[in-house]
Amino acid sequence: HIYLTEYQMKCEEQADNFKAHMHIHKNEMSHRHYKAIKLAGAYTFADNSTEITQDHLDYAISVVEDSGEAFHTLMRKQGPYERLAHYLADCDNDVTQHELMEELPFYRGSEAQRKDLMTLATSFGYRNNIIIKKRTLDEIEFFNGETLMETDLSGITVAVSKDIAYDFAIPDIKPPFDMLHKLTTTDGYHYTAHGFVNGHRTSENVIPGFDLLILDCDGDVSISTVKVLLEDYSFLISTTKRHTEELNRFRLILPISHRIKLTAND
Repeated sequence: HIYLTEYQMKCEEQADNFKAHMHIHKNEMSHRHYKAIKLAGAYTFADNSTEITQDHLDYAISVVEDSGEAFHTLMRKQGPYERLAHYLADCDNDVTQHELMEELPFYRGSEAQRKDLMTLATSFGYRNNIIIKKRTLDEIEFFNGETLMETDLSGITVAVSKDIAYDFAIPDIKPPFDMLHKLTTTDGYHYTAHGFVNGHRTSENVIPGFDLLILDCDGDVSISTVKVLLEDYSFLISTTKRHTEELNRFRLILPISHRIKLTAND
């Protein structure tokens, strides 16, 4: 059966891509077509058919692929540093070294060992959208983690007001990024990339969490240069009242890849 032969060749090719030390993964992958044949035969018997059909093979291959993925997931156990990173990301409050040692059986050993584990957890988080922060108060270390959410361009966080300092509010239905120009070109409205407590625009009232980066460009770079530099990215340019052809003054608005929560100290 040509279809099955193609699947066998695909499995063997993928098996060759595994590293030498991953012999169990390699064997599982290279033998998937055998499992597919056996399972397709079982489907054929259940259908009282005398031949293995394309549908039988499709069903069998689908099950074998799902089974193989589950097998590889089981084979890859989370390391202690991964579990530490996920634990910190799930914590609602700051935790101390003492609390970590009480809650996590694997968080043991000398101070140097625990420091290494935290360093590994931080580097793992960096690659997996988890931010781990540390602050020290009275020589006591406090840790907290946060899982970064990808920015949704169909609903951007922006607070709007007709007053420059008061009544800022985030709309119930957040605007998509490609419609944001309607806000920036409407007279009489002010906007920010995050909300404020009670709508009062002050630094101490900032509600953490933003997915836009707003840069004020006051003649130090031209619009044409920005368009060239950012041609592969999504961005919005909104000129100000003082903008001229000779001296470009504008706001450059960029969506960032993930929603970030920062404090004034950060």
